[in-house]
Amino acid sequence: MIPACMPLVFDDIRLLRPQIIILQGRNHLEKPFVRETERQSAKLENKLEYNGAALADLIWNDQKIILALLRHPSRWLEKDWERVILPVIGEINNRLAEV
Repeated sequence: MIPACMPLVFDDIRLLRPQIIILQGRNHLEKPFVRETERQSAKLENKLEYNGAALADLIWNDQKIILALLRHPSRWLEKDWERVILPVIGEINNRLAEV
């Protein structure tokens, strides 16, 4: 089901032109998203890992989008907030400042 939805996600990205995309549920979403990225001739660059989360720049259609790949909130909400989420938010802020 998730892989079948990815072309629709990219249609939404094309229309909305977001600066940031946050995927919650990294274990289930990352591989289908990356496959669709390749199918759409997009690139993921500057990928950083943060204790189970990841951050990358999605380059597609002359647009740079910050992509955060997080586990489902039920996995980190209480125990990993400071260790995982705060560093990701900090890096998002740094990347937005570069734009």
